[in-house]
This record gives sequence, C-alpha cells and structure tokens, in this order.
Amino acid sequence: MRLRPFVIGFMLAVLPALPGFGDGKAFSIAVPVVQTPDQQALLVWHEGVETLVVETNLVGEGSEFAWVVPTPSVPEVSPATKGLFPTLQQLTQPRGLQGRR
Repeated sequence: MRLRPFVIGFMLAVLPALPGFGDGKAFSIAVPVVQTPDQQALLVWHEGVETLVVETNLVGEGSEFAWVVPTPSVPEVSPATKGLFPTLQQLTQPRGLQGRR
C-alpha cells in the first residue's frame, strides 16, 4: 500500500485546480458545445428559504438555448431585475472607489 499516500497527495494537489461545473449545463440544437464565458450569482438563505439569482452569458451559434440546473426539488423560477448585479457591485466596492468606473 505504498501507492496510497502518493495517490492521496496527487489528488489533493490536482483536484482543487480543476474547474467545477456544478451549476448546470447549457444545451443548444445548433452546436454541440455552448460556451459560458462568465457568470455571476447571488445566494441568499433567509427564514428557511434559499434564493439563488444567477446571471450567465451563453455563447454559441443559434438563438435558442436551454440551461439545465440540478436542484433538490422543483424550483420557483422568476426573472430578476437587470439592475441587481450592477447595484451589488456598486454597494460592495471599497470606500473611495464608489461611483468610479
């Protein structure tokens, strides 16, 4: 069992460097691979209710995409305001940088 410490050490060194894709997968009929170049998310837990707001950009040919997200139960889905993430970015900037772009 001399190999076990090597395997464990290798996994501890390599696995944290791999990207995680636990937030779903995008699909398109037009292309086999849909790129998601950037994503922002806000996760709130309040009074036993978890709220997840996600903004994802999808890049690929065509105009019809589907984004499948695994959830533990059927979620309630509704659109968020377009100003949510710009407002959060403004409110969480370090002092002295607010109002600058």
